[in-house]
Amino acid sequence: MNNEALTKRNKFIKNVKKCVAFGDEPEIKIIDCKGNEYEMIVYSDFVDFYDEKDNYKKLEKIEDVFEYIKNDIEQYIGEFGQDLTIDRDDHYKLGSCYPKYAYIFFFILAFLMVFDATMPLYLFTDDSLTFDIIFSTVTGICAIVCVICGFFNMQTYVITKEIAIYRFGKEIESINLNDCVFEIMELPTFFSHSFAVFKEKWICLYKRDESYKRFKVGCANKKNSNRIQILYSDDVLNILKNSKAKQIDDFKI
Repeated sequence: MNNEALTKRNKFIKNVKKCVAFGDEPEIKIIDCKGNEYEMIVYSDFVDFYDEKDNYKKLEKIEDVFEYIKNDIEQYIGEFGQDLTIDRDDHYKLGSCYPKYAYIFFFILAFLMVFDATMPLYLFTDDSLTFDIIFSTVTGICAIVCVICGFFNMQTYVITKEIAIYRFGKEIESINLNDCVFEIMELPTFFSHSFAVFKEKWICLYKRDESYKRFKVGCANKKNSNRIQILYSDDVLNILKNSKAKQIDDFKI
């Protein structure tokens, strides 16, 4: 193994251990030079490892995975597509802003819409061709909209010296931890304005010295809004308490 490969491996191990130390259970993919993929979930006391043939092994520590990878390694990839061989000395935590159902629902709905778009082929055979085309076009457009909404809700956050949220790999908002206030709120989440209401616990952050426009519903992050909400996590709360962020239980809007 050359020096560059050894350096990348050591950085990978360091970054994974740092994630675990902050309470994460990172899902990781390793790709070797022949295109073989190895997947693992790293816990504080063991590793779930799946080799290139999807055979499962329970390992004691992250270093043990390299006993089962014989080829040179090309990529170390984290759950959110990040390169795990890059130094992350200021990294605290990363994760998903919203609950999984906030985007899985739209993907399921898109699948159903695609299925509906094919219905004229076997159900509406007696209808005019114009009707069939209009029906399939409208349902197809609805399916595309649902896919976009699903990806729109797949927001992620990264906490370093600031907390930043990303959509489609681009930052949409960030707040310095030394320049923010936060509160813990239980909010109606996902379709709260229509037919279904779910209650979720959120961490809501606001830039200090800005006019506080409190969140009233979940899944409501917007670009350049001077506020961020992420699904509640004890680990994130501890990070905020250890920073200069100020928790407030009540304040005027």
